[in-house]
Amino acid sequence: MSESEVLYCYGVVENKTTPSAGEGVFAVPCETLAVLARRVVLGEEQLQSAEWLSRHIEDHDRVLKRAMEGGAVVPWRFGAFFSSEERVKETIHGRADEFGTLLEQLRDRQEWTVRGMQKEEIFLAQVRRVSRELKELREQECTAARGTAYLIAKRRELLEREEVCSRLEAISQKAARYLELVATIVLREEENAFFNVAVLIPRSNRERLEAIVETLNQEHGAQGLCWSVSGPYPPYSFVEERK
Repeated sequence: MSESEVLYCYGVVENKTTPSAGEGVFAVPCETLAVLARRVVLGEEQLQSAEWLSRHIEDHDRVLKRAMEGGAVVPWRFGAFFSSEERVKETIHGRADEFGTLLEQLRDRQEWTVRGMQKEEIFLAQVRRVSRELKELREQECTAARGTAYLIAKRRELLEREEVCSRLEAISQKAARYLELVATIVLREEENAFFNVAVLIPRSNRERLEAIVETLNQEHGAQGLCWSVSGPYPPYSFVEERK
């Protein structure tokens, strides 16, 4: 693959309010919309260079965040290369209404992430303290014959896992209800978090979002549950299915 100059594209904005997104970034006008782009030299050497890819991934995120400061952006994932402005316009052609609807939905809103992490031993200890059935099984286990005690222990371990999952699910549902008061929620999964959601909030609701996370920490911190909020991020979670 020989090197050639191509357009690297970041996302879609309104043509009438093209934001300043960084040096070298310009707008490709597409009817009432515009696509933020930059000219780059692309070839096999660049695509196989971890340093080049890392630098441009960071640039992609930085440009989108700067653009978001000036207005709504429908972000594209990293890797949108086009051979010419005409090819960019062909991609947008006929989809102006679709992208316009997305931009309207994102106007004056930001994506944030709320996570709930579990300190497993602390939370399990709390479950053991409050579960009457687990207490009864532990008492039976202590007085039973060896073989019977083994079976009771296995039953207790299974019940512990079920109790932990059930209580975490109840807490997650309560947290989601809190967040729905100020945001639109998209549930996601993360291996190391029992609760992980992307929330789309009006810019004016940031303090309310932070207050909800603080409330969750106050209510459940002693149980070994830690809540955090991070962002704002390009609103991928709210445009992926439509793009």
